[in-house]
Amino acid sequence: MSSKKVKMGDGIQKADNYIILDLRKIVGNSYQSRGHGVIPNLNAAGYGLFSQDEPGVDKKQAADKQPIWSMLTSDKPEVWPVVVGLIDEHEPEIKELADSIAGSTQLHNIGVVPVDGDPAKGFEVVYGMRRSLSRAYNYCRSAGVLPLNIKAEIAQDMADPHDLHLRAMQENRGRKNESLIDEAKRIQFLKKQGLKIPEIAERMGENQQNVRNRLQLLRLTPEEQQRVHTGRLGMVNALKVLKQREDGSAPPDATANDKPTSRKRTLTLKQTETLYSAVEKPDVDFCDDELWAICKTADVRKLFAKLLNVEYSTHGDMVKQKKEAEKARLAAEEAAKQEEEEGAAEETAAAK
Repeated sequence: MSSKKVKMGDGIQKADNYIILDLRKIVGNSYQSRGHGVIPNLNAAGYGLFSQDEPGVDKKQAADKQPIWSMLTSDKPEVWPVVVGLIDEHEPEIKELADSIAGSTQLHNIGVVPVDGDPAKGFEVVYGMRRSLSRAYNYCRSAGVLPLNIKAEIAQDMADPHDLHLRAMQENRGRKNESLIDEAKRIQFLKKQGLKIPEIAERMGENQQNVRNRLQLLRLTPEEQQRVHTGRLGMVNALKVLKQREDGSAPPDATANDKPTSRKRTLTLKQTETLYSAVEKPDVDFCDDELWAICKTADVRKLFAKLLNVEYSTHGDMVKQKKEAEKARLAAEEAAKQEEEEGAAEETAAAK
């Protein structure tokens, strides 16, 4: 790949063959924002990556919810525990990747392109969006200690006009987060650009039938595609459903699992303190069962402790401390009662 020389602005530092990019300069994901995306479970819960209008986002649950990227790159510390908890709960593979890169040097650059060729308008990610999410997640999880930047290269001026999308496919193939539907959409795009199935298969290192099978998945209903994308429906069964439908014998399509109801989840520091200090779910209107479950996780509690500037303790430790304190209180009450009874007995004996 050759890098195109572009005029850089604020938030961008030049290096030898890459740039250090402030993650707040990333404003879109050039491929996956048009498909199901890299956060399919959060999309299904009503959270878009860059906006709530992206494909795959459950519009019924999107009310009062901020896009995940705006939360991850927010300068408001009270937002960080919320988005960390959301990713922990809904996208464990992003957390797993973040754990693996938290203490290491970034080995591979992400690929970006300036919006309309103008860096001042921001950048779209062509490949490496999961790494970008993981870097931003670690920034939030560290309460702003880790940097909010990433090494990137300008993915332009490639010899073959198809190589940009093939590079994106190669970057994601083999990762658990790259689904059959993602691959199918990439193959479909390459076909529209003029490549034939044999050419795509050769570049992908796949046989032609596997390429054709993936393309067939795009004839499924949007609901069925979502089930394939999130792993609830495998390739064999998906193709079987498609064949049954075309034969006129398809069973009714199963609906996706219910997702959490919509709500605004930005916490104030006072609410954060209430949740951190609570041993049992507090009786407050801003905390439901799902939020309470998130707030008991270790990562979120560590972030709460940093934001509140208090000593970190797990929820289990607090439960244990409460039990010990209650046991000590009961023992003290019992001792006081026994002392009172002994004193009364002594007074009775002295009166006799």
